[in-house]
Amino acid sequence: MKENEKEVQRKFMEMEILKQQLQALDMKRMEISKKIVDMETTKMGLDGMSGLEKDNETMVAVGEGVFAMAQIKETDKVIVNVGANLAVKKPVSEVKKLISEEKDKLIEVLTESEKEFGRLNEEAQSKNMELQKMLQEAKETK
Repeated sequence: MKENEKEVQRKFMEMEILKQQLQALDMKRMEISKKIVDMETTKMGLDGMSGLEKDNETMVAVGEGVFAMAQIKETDKVIVNVGANLAVKKPVSEVKKLISEEKDKLIEVLTESEKEFGRLNEEAQSKNMELQKMLQEAKETK
């Protein structure tokens, strides 16, 4: 195999690796964006609780598009999953603060992911141009 062919093959491999990295990073960005939206939705739900009175009947989400009627016994506290199958009762204000802090962290991660995506995309474009040039040169020498 000629040296030029090896170089073209190497560039193809580099392009394929970059493509896979871009796809993985794009999926990560979408997951983070969805988490941010979910947090905003949760915060809006918590904001809506402030207008409820004790023992008021309201709809509670059971799943995607599925609701049940329930009575709210406490409007100033909610039960929060803190990990390891452990849930604790916390004031709504504290939970809203935790959600905001977590959302801010996710926005930072999303921003960094977008920067990395842009960098990798530029690198992929550059390698693609190099590859096109090499293929054109190979074509002209035949």
